[in-house]
Amino acid sequence: MAIQLYLKLGLTADEIGQLFTDEIANPDDYEYCEAMQAMYEEKLSQVDRQIAALQHLKRVLKRQITLTLSKK
Repeated sequence: MAIQLYLKLGLTADEIGQLFTDEIANPDDYEYCEAMQAMYEEKLSQVDRQIAALQHLKRVLKRQITLTLSKK
């Protein structure tokens, strides 16, 4: 399920693999990588934009439900 979510968020299979590798890596084995840091930050920005869009959609749908119920 998590992999499908990551794919929907626009991550590639390689990026997902790297995320899982980083997640289980021993902190002593982890090395800083500027490219990975930039990728993480960009993906986080994308997720933030998607969350904002979904929150807007949620507000619109709630408004539509309220308007529809008021005509009942």
